[in-house]
Amino acid sequence: MATADLPRIILTLIGLIVVITFIVVIWEWATLSVVTTSTGTSSTKWQSNTFVERNKYMYNNSFTSDVKFTFGNNQSGEVFYAHKYVLATSSPVFYETLYSKSGENITDIHLPNSDNETVADFFGFLYNEKCPTATNIEKGLQVLRLVMHYQVTSFDAACKNYMKPTAQQAFKFLEKFLELKAEKYISTCFNYIDTFADGYFTSEYFLNIKLGTLDALLRRDTLDYKEVKLFKALVKWVDHQCSLQNLEASYDNRRKILGNVIYNIRFLQMNLNEFTTDVIGVGILSDLESISIIKAITGHHVQDLIWDYPSLRRQRSSKLITSWRTYGTVIIIVCGLVGFWCLYATNRKEKIKVGYSGEKLGKSQYSPHFYEKSNTKTAKW
Repeated sequence: MATADLPRIILTLIGLIVVITFIVVIWEWATLSVVTTSTGTSSTKWQSNTFVERNKYMYNNSFTSDVKFTFGNNQSGEVFYAHKYVLATSSPVFYETLYSKSGENITDIHLPNSDNETVADFFGFLYNEKCPTATNIEKGLQVLRLVMHYQVTSFDAACKNYMKPTAQQAFKFLEKFLELKAEKYISTCFNYIDTFADGYFTSEYFLNIKLGTLDALLRRDTLDYKEVKLFKALVKWVDHQCSLQNLEASYDNRRKILGNVIYNIRFLQMNLNEFTTDVIGVGILSDLESISIIKAITGHHVQDLIWDYPSLRRQRSSKLITSWRTYGTVIIIVCGLVGFWCLYATNRKEKIKVGYSGEKLGKSQYSPHFYEKSNTKTAKW
């Protein structure tokens, strides 16, 4: 290599370095506006989009972010960038947390019981109104827990078909829905139990429900289940609770665990043979209670018998809801027709009164008579 060529080679290398550096700078500048990098924006093009698209652009974007979320054990150091305005307009809990005097300086919030996927689904709805896709009900419950905790009331209307449990899932996760106070899902679970009562009350899930859940179930008129079978299920449940607490399944221990729930069993819906065969020998009622119930079943009046209230004499049946819907619709239609007829008849009567109220005494003497309306009171609401 000639010594004279050395300066030219050096200049060529310097030129290549400058070009490569320029390309790298341009590439990094271009990626600044990508949302998924959460590094902000250098372009205003996104601002010309629709409101929905602008909101989508701000999803997990550090640009103007004024609050950050971490989640789980945070070992990976992942952060979700959010915006107080979006959160506060979606949730009264976020509004109170972030805009109260005590929350003015909050810039970091940790969600200890949520993972990356749950957080992405939850904020995906807040920013995009995109309903999560629940791959399984356990994952769906995690999102629902955040929705219920932060009182995102728009979720139910927007995501009506989100996480529809099957009958088996309803049996399994009833307690979880009750903990979350998720009324729509609780109602779905109860409806499944009404219809598939035998499957539920003979399942392992029933044995592990809480006393409050048992109380709510036994109060239902729409359970499609014989009362004697319901009593047997109750006995299995309370005996299971005794075993969990290492207690003998005695009269005293059973009644202590059950409390007033025992009074929700409709003994008077049983016949005498069912009661004497399947109830008395179990030892869950006192002798006095058993004798009093037998008297009531056989038609005798028993003073102050707690099981002899009208609500406890009703026969349970899932057909009650269907019947009420059918007859209720008929009643509404009939009332509507009667109301229309009354309105028509009243209107016709008024026309007759006006037409013949003036005496025919000649043209100059004709003076129509106007009927005075009776004084009526207006209800104040």
